[in-house]
Amino acid sequence: MNIKKNLIFRLDLDSGKYAGTGHLTRITKIYYFLKKKFPKINFVFLYKNLENSKSMLDAITKKNHFIFNKNFEKKLNFLNKDDVIICDTPFGIDNDLKKFITKKKISRVLLIDDLNKPKIDKCTIINGIIYFKKRIKPHKNNKIFQGPEYVFLDKVYAQRTNKSNQRNLTILVSSGGTDRKNNLFKIINCLKNISKIKILLIIGSQVKKSNKVFKLKDKKITFVMNKKNIYKYFCQSDLCLTAGGITMFESLALERPTLVYQAHNHQKYAINYFLKTKSIKLIGKYNKIYEKKIIKIISNYKPNNKISNLNSDINGKSYFRVVKIINNFIKK
Repeated sequence: MNIKKNLIFRLDLDSGKYAGTGHLTRITKIYYFLKKKFPKINFVFLYKNLENSKSMLDAITKKNHFIFNKNFEKKLNFLNKDDVIICDTPFGIDNDLKKFITKKKISRVLLIDDLNKPKIDKCTIINGIIYFKKRIKPHKNNKIFQGPEYVFLDKVYAQRTNKSNQRNLTILVSSGGTDRKNNLFKIINCLKNISKIKILLIIGSQVKKSNKVFKLKDKKITFVMNKKNIYKYFCQSDLCLTAGGITMFESLALERPTLVYQAHNHQKYAINYFLKTKSIKLIGKYNKIYEKKIIKIISNYKPNNKISNLNSDINGKSYFRVVKIINNFIKK
């Protein structure tokens, strides 16, 4: 479509200390969709200068990067009221950005997983993951789409698969994009003495080379590195051990028995929700991994055993819901 305007992605990303990689993963998929749909749009990325932020963005595009600092208004002075802002950060819309939006009279503001403080009038809100923490009350000037069905996943996760037919029990282990607490190493140590298993060890893009997991030498382990999409490895797995981020949702979307450890405080809300629905098993929190529990579950696992509820509210169809909302939002 020949829509000519500026679209600003306000996002944050780093190696896991503040923002992590989940926001970038989501924005990247939205960016590629919009770039193909609206080739005339000028895309701008506005971000805080955190650890590895620029290098991570460079892997997506090297154009139009602006650091969100005291000088951001001068850098974005070319914006006008017909332009679009999509905000997807763990910090949300802050006062400086709110004042800028008001000053420029920008009315097309889309917030993804934001508690919306301070409030922005006349915005659209997609509340997927944050929904598990707090449901946003309807406001007369805002359009709100919220609930598990708006947890944004890659469209491939709309295709549910059968369980693995491999001879040995195949376990996918993932910490998401980062692993600051060396939980991958701790989990593999729990599994090393269990016989007749195969481990698909997913190494996230921001897992440091100094991580102890790289010292592991075991024929049972297949290291999976530098993969933008791990869908096919989920398909090869019988069950999954993941952190409580995007990989947890991906595992649930594919109806894999899912064992979860809480790596960060903000993950507890979704984890508690799925514990109540008996969709997952909790196997650790922060630096502590529940070794005995992991060993017991996996040692006793049989394909016909139901260790979790495989009918969760999560599925890959959320991709189509979200991009339809964004598509209509830009066209209006």
